[in-house]
Amino acid sequence: MWTALQTFVDPVARSYTGVELSPLWIYKTYGLQGSALVAFQGACEVPLEHLVDQADVLANAPIASDRMIHVVAELFGLPAEAGVLLQRLWMARVAEELNQQRGAANRVVRTGDDLWVSGRKLSVSICTVSPLSVLIHIGLNVTTSGTPLPTAGLMSDALLASEVLDNLESWQNQLLQNLALEAQQALLALCKVVAR
Repeated sequence: MWTALQTFVDPVARSYTGVELSPLWIYKTYGLQGSALVAFQGACEVPLEHLVDQADVLANAPIASDRMIHVVAELFGLPAEAGVLLQRLWMARVAEELNQQRGAANRVVRTGDDLWVSGRKLSVSICTVSPLSVLIHIGLNVTTSGTPLPTAGLMSDALLASEVLDNLESWQNQLLQNLALEAQQALLALCKVVAR
């Protein structure tokens, strides 16, 4: 079981197509061996054949956005149930981070693994498993262009201060550090209690 997660923010734009949610993609793409979180910005276009969420497949609802922040995680030694719980914890943490940025205006609300602003969807998120690991994708709309339904965006809805929007890579790095810390603290909490 891991106690720390490697993190990396790719400064180069990259589209998310769904193939990134596959075992060892982070290792093969970025050379990070073991449990890791990576972030990058770019378009999102996940055709039905690459969707792992079968509810979206049955609803014929591909995912698309012209610009998102993508977080992809691969976690080894974790059961699927723990992966889903960690995904939801991370989504709650993202909502907290955004609400701290802008206060009560344009409040971000989490429902399950989705984030919403004024009834418009801000995020996509999924957790799945491979024979090797748990895989998580979090996508946050930066803008609302190119989305197939009413959405909110970090820039479009001024969810981040202008100086933060001017340096999204730095914000992405801080976000990854905070998500990794949440996971690490949860695991370390297991190491300080006595069974009774």
